[in-house]
Amino acid sequence: MTDPVAIRHRIEAWHRTGNVYALWPDVSPTERRLSNIQILTVTVDMLRGAATEPTLFLETERECSALGAAAYMSGMGPLLGWWIEQGMVKASEPAQRILALHLEHGRRRIANIWAATRPILTALRALGVFPILLKGLHTGARYFPEPGTRPAGDVDLLVRPTEGPLAATALNQAGLREARRTLFGGRSEWVPADGSQEVRSLMFDHADNPWGIDLHTALERWYFRGQRAGFGEEAFANTDDLDLGPDSVRVLGQPHLTAFLALHASYELVKMRLIRLFELVQVVRHDQASGTLRWTELTTLLEQTGTLRFAYPALALAERLGNGTLERALIERGERNLPTRARRVLDSVEREGMAALSRRSLDDRLMWARGWKELLLNLSELAWPSDDGVSLGVGRLYVRRLRALARGTVDLRAR
Repeated sequence: MTDPVAIRHRIEAWHRTGNVYALWPDVSPTERRLSNIQILTVTVDMLRGAATEPTLFLETERECSALGAAAYMSGMGPLLGWWIEQGMVKASEPAQRILALHLEHGRRRIANIWAATRPILTALRALGVFPILLKGLHTGARYFPEPGTRPAGDVDLLVRPTEGPLAATALNQAGLREARRTLFGGRSEWVPADGSQEVRSLMFDHADNPWGIDLHTALERWYFRGQRAGFGEEAFANTDDLDLGPDSVRVLGQPHLTAFLALHASYELVKMRLIRLFELVQVVRHDQASGTLRWTELTTLLEQTGTLRFAYPALALAERLGNGTLERALIERGERNLPTRARRVLDSVEREGMAALSRRSLDDRLMWARGWKELLLNLSELAWPSDDGVSLGVGRLYVRRLRALARGTVDLRAR
């Protein structure tokens, strides 16, 4: 699928319906779920060291189309392609061909993003701003077999709030423009001023798909009116260096790295991508073995900052994926802190193959609220959004919700 008009129509359908699977109307829910389960099974086998070689045998065009969409949606396409290339996973010729394409574009895309990011980092340093590189580019370079096996659509940079104006100046000087700014969560989105924002493919992460800079001035997430969660000023001091050859860039140190990856993956629980859980397992295993991640420090950080319930879903799924990766006491603490609605959503995501949900529910809208006060604040957020997360405007938002109810694509409870 590389036809720009068709891609545009599918993206419009996604935005209109709120259902990300509108991007692949030719893939049935059953085919999609089976592909998710196949990818999950291979991933589990690789993480747990299965006695027999993991396999991906798909022959028909429809099966391969579903596999390509699921590999793209899960973010696992390039890594699956790498495992096949290295002879670690067996696959039929059609599956090999599709996943080799994912790997080829994954490698090219990350190389392109790194090439564009280096002069941006230079421009920031020239103004005395030394950002912290978050998530994908950092973990891809350090915890994955090669950078191109960890897809990244945006480069996430964290700067202190006082450095925000200087960082904006540097980004402008580096040829970027601000495309969006959030009222809460301290984040702005920047895109190349002269670059195309047209998506080139929906079947793999095309090397020339759009990219941008997400500039953060706080390591936190906004959930609903009166409720945000994050790690405060301490995160700015707890950093490590990632070697980039002649230069280096600051990255999060432990336990903040694990805590933030879990918080971020859990925040987008209903849009779960398996690559984020694989990433979490890899980071925990690597840094536990090296001694840089200690359970007491991670537990203390999550409890003292009040982020345990918000980070727990991803930690729980990562443990179910990796089996024995995380400390049992931490998982039990998180389980006790999780609201009932969040538990139902978590179970739905697992049944879907640790993948994004196609049906939304009132549960996932209210999943973080605990107690009547938070529930009322969360309900008020649904009635009248307090942040700018909805660019449609409140009137059009209500129209979208009514259409979703009429189509039957929204449930009261997760299932």
